[in-house]
Amino acid sequence: MVTGPSDAPGGAPRRWRFGEFELDRVTGELIRAGERVRLQDKPFELLVALLEARGDLVTRETLHERLWPGVIVDFEGSLNAAVRRLRDALHDSSETPAYVETVPRRGYRLLTPAEPIEVATPAGTREVDERSARAEATEGAIPSSAPHAPATLAHAEPPARGRFTAGFVAGVTIVGLFALLLTLVARHEPLPSGQRFTLLVLPFDPLNADSADAYFGEGLTEEMITQLGRLDPERLGVIARTSARRFADAGHGIRDARSVLGADFVLEGSVRRQAGRVRVSAALVKVHDQTQLWTDSFDRDMKDVLGLQRDIAARIADALTLRLLPAGGHDLAAARPVNPVAFDATLRARHFWNQQTGDGLRRAAAAYREALEADSTYAPAWSGLADTYAAAGNYDFLPPRDVFPLARTAALRSLALDSTRAEAWASLGLIQTVFDWDWTGAERSLKRALELNGNDALAHQRYALLLGVTGRTGEAMAEMRRAKRLDPLSLILNADYGWFLFFERRYDEAVRQLEQTLMLDPHFMVAHDNLAWVYFVKGDYPRYIEHAMTALELSGDSPDGLARYRAFYEREGWRALRRRNAEGMVRDAAKHYVSPYDIALEYAAMGDADSTMVWLERSFERREIDMLALGVDPRIDVVRDRPEFKALVKRVGLPSP
Repeated sequence: MVTGPSDAPGGAPRRWRFGEFELDRVTGELIRAGERVRLQDKPFELLVALLEARGDLVTRETLHERLWPGVIVDFEGSLNAAVRRLRDALHDSSETPAYVETVPRRGYRLLTPAEPIEVATPAGTREVDERSARAEATEGAIPSSAPHAPATLAHAEPPARGRFTAGFVAGVTIVGLFALLLTLVARHEPLPSGQRFTLLVLPFDPLNADSADAYFGEGLTEEMITQLGRLDPERLGVIARTSARRFADAGHGIRDARSVLGADFVLEGSVRRQAGRVRVSAALVKVHDQTQLWTDSFDRDMKDVLGLQRDIAARIADALTLRLLPAGGHDLAAARPVNPVAFDATLRARHFWNQQTGDGLRRAAAAYREALEADSTYAPAWSGLADTYAAAGNYDFLPPRDVFPLARTAALRSLALDSTRAEAWASLGLIQTVFDWDWTGAERSLKRALELNGNDALAHQRYALLLGVTGRTGEAMAEMRRAKRLDPLSLILNADYGWFLFFERRYDEAVRQLEQTLMLDPHFMVAHDNLAWVYFVKGDYPRYIEHAMTALELSGDSPDGLARYRAFYEREGWRALRRRNAEGMVRDAAKHYVSPYDIALEYAAMGDADSTMVWLERSFERREIDMLALGVDPRIDVVRDRPEFKALVKRVGLPSP
């Protein structure tokens, strides 16, 4: 049947059309020209109230009762913030409004005509309440980002064949951020002594379609997370960028932040750059009752951004020290003047780095070099370049011997310029672990990174890797759990946790963990590839081949190639399939870089111990990251008792198997 306008709960119209926009009350969507416009819960409810009034005045008292019923709140600030966020989403202006008019001291009205839209629904459909429907609309698969080649020992957040992931300084917004936490303490209920709370920083959305605004917003979000993470990890937990991004992309609202991520407070914002100026709006929201505790917007000339940070950040940090954090807890590095070209190029580089593809890393390296040509003393560009080189080596885009020395040089240069950069210490610790095999130096660097920022999920992950390969498995698993708490929606961290269980030979637990990862994203290649290996070691070959085929499909193999792969397996069996794989990889290795460790795994799978040792030796010569798994990898048990294998483990410096 076709239902009329009153098809939403309570008889109110469900869908509306006004100006260039359409709104759906049940799904919580605001659409403009076919594209969804992000709008937070309270501004959305405000817009619904204005639409239902159809041009009549909606009083401030009505809005108080409707948006914050029974809640003692900084109503003036919260309502003004909701109106401002609504105008930002509609590209409206308070001075010359086209949509939302302010009636001084009384309320607001919608200026443009609005009409309900009829909605077609199947006969017999029963409408559900608005809260349930909106929850169903936002629930579902989180977008995938599949890697491009098989995974090995540990992985990095962005899903390429790799294993690890890695700022940007936007001073005016950092000032605002510190001010919002100060406001939380100064104007609202104090936090109980010793209580730990968790903050989610949602992506700062660009209000323009300009790609420059997109990477500016990404950089701003990452810097908010980094700066907050350094304040006081014992009392302030900050959800990592990856989970924040996936949470937002899945369409979750603030009300879901507690149940999905365990967040107590949410920082959200928007950014717009135009004609050499930047406008940033930010708000702090208490998840429990969605009260806006603080909100403000900043409109500055881009040339003034870093100067404003330099002038004000220290005073705000001092105020936080007195009211919220222990003495010395903030210990924030002073801002320094930065060349605008270096600043902008670093933002672009970080945007490309986050893609974690071969092309993305190449473009990131080029942008970091552009930044350093403009300012060779810019420490964030050096640490970013270090992580870019390290990622290229980790993911087998380039031979490790070619890129890790470059990564080490860049990390050391960053630390020479600014020894307080946690990400540079984490980069150095990674290099010392996976390439230098310097366990003592790596532990020193990674501990220093965690001292500077205990909320860095990546640093915890890298420290877990070091602990795991040096035989401290209990400590390694504890570090992985810490990383997961900070980045609970990270696909790669969840897959890594399953991979650590695999190396501990806890196969059934590994299967459960990897299946849980696929519940987050059924198209995540690394989890399928890892599951294939777990099932192979368990001897469950039907499940092995299904996950292996899925991993190949997600890696981009053609349907014809996959059909031939399956037909060969069904005709010849898995042992012959492994031999064919190995022979093909050896041929490819004569033309371009192919991981010797991956070739060794193929020979080990078919029981060819001699060939396995040949290719493990070549992996050692290349100083591949996979060599760190020698002591624990069940896939190479075929050579584990051979004297030459034990000697190889000793040459790497690992505990005796």
